Amino acid sequence: MSKIIDSVNELSDEKIWENASLNQLTDHIIKEHHGFLYEQLPKIIKLLTLILKVHGDNHPELRELHQLFHAMKIKIDKHLIKEERIIFPAVKEYEEGKNKSDIEKAINIIDELKKEHADTTDILNDLKTVTDDYKIPEDVCGTFELTYQKLQTLESDLMRHIYFENNILFPRLIELMKQEIN
Repeated sequence: MSKIIDSVNELSDEKIWENASLNQLTDHIIKEHHGFLYEQLPKIIKLLTLILKVHGDNHPELRELHQLFHAMKIKIDKHLIKEERIIFPAVKEYEEGKNKSDIEKAINIIDELKKEHADTTDILNDLKTVTDDYKIPEDVCGTFELTYQKLQTLESDLMRHIYFENNILFPRLIELMKQEIN
């Protein structure tokens, strides 16, 4: 029953953001999703390092998990910087002044950001494969279980974040650009 309620909440949440101003949408992404990443990525790295030290001999997959996660974190860090220093400020400037060059600045990196979203999704899929869909082995501690739970929560938030940008923000920016051209 709760999955149905979650789906209904997500649909109504999506409708709210489809109708929100671009500033409200970008502020939401920064506050909810970027804030989550800034808080959780360092915590997960510490947990992954700890369980690798404690359980690495019995669970060699943890080495690959650790490497994949670090690679993903580096990509995410670079991605967030692009969003917060290029696309989101350009969106805010456009909403304030309706200057076509601001929207062009934002549009020019959408393909690059979408590619980075796809790369992140690929790494998330690799993480699921390495962890056997976050299956908790029987011979591990609570920290191991907590780490896998945090990885699942991270995956869920990242997919929601990517969805917001790919399916709500970017199409709205592209539509604005079309309107500016006409």
